[in-house]
Amino acid sequence: KYHVLLPSVEEIGSPLDFLHWNALLKSVSALNAYKQMYGKIDPGNIVEYLVLNAFFPRSILFCLINAENCLHEISDAKRGYTNLAEKEIGNLRADLEFADINDVFEFGLHEYLDKLQGRINDISTAVYEQYFKIRPNLMDQSQSQ
Repeated sequence: KYHVLLPSVEEIGSPLDFLHWNALLKSVSALNAYKQMYGKIDPGNIVEYLVLNAFFPRSILFCLINAENCLHEISDAKRGYTNLAEKEIGNLRADLEFADINDVFEFGLHEYLDKLQGRINDISTAVYEQYFKIRPNLMDQSQSQ
């Protein structure tokens, strides 16, 4: 909701802008850890920290790495992928590992996060299809005839 909360370009870098970035960090319990790592509040550093940091436990990349490891544990895959869910999460993880914060802002932060959310939704669907969707048991049907 950043574009709603800060309605004009002139307010970028203003005290209101600073407050919003501060509130975002607080909302994910990241303010102290962020300040230890970067010091001052900077939008580029905040986005990098919350999206692309492989070591901050609430960053998107950190969560994807752990989710991918869990999928590999379930399928007993040693490397690569054995199903669509593993393939999609691996592709997204790799994209985030090699992403550059400048490219994110050049693409547009809002647009980048929308696209990222869409890809995460696709992974969720693939996980559902692979592990949770109830399929008809053809063995039971053929045995009952």
